[in-house]
Amino acid sequence: MIVIYGKEGCSLCKEALEYFDNNDYEYTYHDLSKKDKREQRKIYRKHDWSLLPVIVIDDKYTIQGFGKSIIEDILCATKHQKKK
Repeated sequence: MIVIYGKEGCSLCKEALEYFDNNDYEYTYHDLSKKDKREQRKIYRKHDWSLLPVIVIDDKYTIQGFGKSIIEDILCATKHQKKK
């Protein structure tokens, strides 16, 4: 399972979404800009995040920001399948 947390206006978030779309991976996207500022801060503090997007793979790997090579390595190692 791939979960992406991002928000409007975030260029790295857009890049990450385009990567997963273009490579046919299924994911769930949570748009934090739809939450109020207080709720956003609460989520950031709870998970100790400082950079978006946050990409969580199989509830085991958490990547802050968008690093294509590390994401590809993790997807390969976890044998994630593309959409059919």
